[in-house]
Amino acid sequence: MAGFLYFVPDLVDLPDAAKLRALGLDYAFGRLPAARFITAAGPSGGPGLLLGEEGWADGTAIGYYPDRQTFRQNVETSKRPNVRTWVGLWTQRRPGPEDLLRRDALSGWPVRLGDGQEWLVPVARRFVEQFDELRYYNALPHSVDVDEAGRWTRRSMVGAYAGLWPIAERFWDWYIAHAPGGDAVGDTDAAAPSGSTWTDQEIYESAVTALAVNYHLGPAEVGLLGLLVDSRAGDILKALIDVPTLIEWSKKKALAAAAGT
Repeated sequence: MAGFLYFVPDLVDLPDAAKLRALGLDYAFGRLPAARFITAAGPSGGPGLLLGEEGWADGTAIGYYPDRQTFRQNVETSKRPNVRTWVGLWTQRRPGPEDLLRRDALSGWPVRLGDGQEWLVPVARRFVEQFDELRYYNALPHSVDVDEAGRWTRRSMVGAYAGLWPIAERFWDWYIAHAPGGDAVGDTDAAAPSGSTWTDQEIYESAVTALAVNYHLGPAEVGLLGLLVDSRAGDILKALIDVPTLIEWSKKKALAAAAGT
């Protein structure tokens, strides 16, 4: 196995779940990490606490080895006041999708990213065929409740996934306006009829948001692994809105139409 390391300058006490949330590092771990205090110069140039999972580097104990590791500042935690952390990896033992997959990962489509591996992108806006027509539904987890008559009803979206649905809806509106052929992302700076504009920056940020649903990833981790390739970043968002199903259904309809003529 392999995984990321996180360095927090000047932190002395071992973090619990609340501390990880305060640091903005709760996204990075599925359980409380192991820790080691670095008394000399760490990635920041001073002392601090190094967090990770024992055994992630083929049994090597957690430690700071600058000649064997690559670190960068963590932009995810820098959004918080007075919080600065570093994220790093073992240069010759980079984590892959099997190392970073969340235990509660959602089903979706595999997409080959910049590291040459396939990563599971969750489907938020899923298509189903009903009465020879293609319809969509919100496939993200929702809470379910029972009413006074004993009927179970789908209620609100689970909070951890709520931010993904607006991305899926907005990209779908953009997609149908700019990819009438069914399989082209097109110019990411073009404006959709609704007035919505997708810049490269928004495409990349939204792609990372989608990946982070199924993996312990943030922007810095994605950058360290080289996952995003500009010419294919849109593939992540196309998987998010279930474009592969749309394409296959369109091909089936075209074949049926051709057979009938």
